[in-house]
Amino acid sequence: MSSTSYPQLIFGTASFGDAFREPQDVQSVLDLLRTHHIMRLDTAARYPPTKHGRSEELLGEVNAAQQGFTLDTKILATAPDPSGEMTREKIEESVSASLHRLRTDKLGISNFKPEILAAYLAVCDEHDYIKPSVYQGNYSMINRGAEKHIFPILRKHGIAFSAYGSLAAGFLSGSVTSGSKEGTRFGGDGYMSQYFHRVYDHEPLHNAQRKLATSADELGITPIEAALRWVMYHSALQEGDGIILGASRKSQVMTNIKSISNGPLPNKIVADIQAVWDELRTEREDNYIF
Repeated sequence: MSSTSYPQLIFGTASFGDAFREPQDVQSVLDLLRTHHIMRLDTAARYPPTKHGRSEELLGEVNAAQQGFTLDTKILATAPDPSGEMTREKIEESVSASLHRLRTDKLGISNFKPEILAAYLAVCDEHDYIKPSVYQGNYSMINRGAEKHIFPILRKHGIAFSAYGSLAAGFLSGSVTSGSKEGTRFGGDGYMSQYFHRVYDHEPLHNAQRKLATSADELGITPIEAALRWVMYHSALQEGDGIILGASRKSQVMTNIKSISNGPLPNKIVADIQAVWDELRTEREDNYIF
């Protein structure tokens, strides 16, 4: 796979401070990532969901930035309506805290609606401010609204797109559709489990997963592998964009990297995935920021 022809892989560190709790655990993951030339990490002030800020702290404790890793983080926003957390004072306070935890002195935008993104960039143009180099958003084979609403703005301004949620929080594995929620992000009754149920636990999406599973089974691969290979090789992502892969175990990192290394998918399954999106487009295209 040519690193200059496709999106770059990014590791999401939401599990740092949860599945990987100690500096030595984090360092072990970083060492693994380095061997596969994955040198960009995605974090946030709210990671992990159970202990805000600990992911950043651990990255700082192992001096990830000094090891050559590029770190992306986001300001702390925890409320369903985060408007009170978006004042200038709160933003500056969050950025300062993140930089302190990460032990670095540099930071980018995530999940802005297109009208807000356009207004933000207009202010940058008017005042000759430096524009962000990357926008992070939800993007998968069943969540492609960014192609219509966000990509045109980003391409016009030369801003890269970093896709998270390419496996739809694990929904595309089929576990939830088959009723096996134990051990997944949909298990239990916590806030994040309820959130993922609200977003993905809908019959049209279950039907989409079943069709993906059928097509993948014909190739002798998992739906997860099909979804990963699609987003890498057949989606609207391009050179300079990124794909954020998360994991709670090192074995998952290896499995995902190996899946992607198997290259582009056959035309038949690519057409099947496009047909799935065509069926979902009316419902999903305008409901894509989660």
